Amino acid sequence: MAEFVITYKRRSGESFLKQFSDSTQALKERLRLEAAIDDPDIAIAHISAPSLESLKKSHSRYFMGSVEIEVN
Repeated sequence: MAEFVITYKRRSGESFLKQFSDSTQALKERLRLEAAIDDPDIAIAHISAPSLESLKKSHSRYFMGSVEIEVN
């Protein structure tokens, strides 16, 4: 299973995804981002999925606007 931490800008539909192989590291990153961001337009999500392609199908709204992906 891959772990994804997604920073999603609701109004613009922009997404920044970080992919992790370790769920603990992904959780730490999600918590770090949530503590640093106080903009109500930005949502932070931590999602486990078999692959990026699977995530694109199950959570398509995160892929409607521009998307940047970082693999750790």
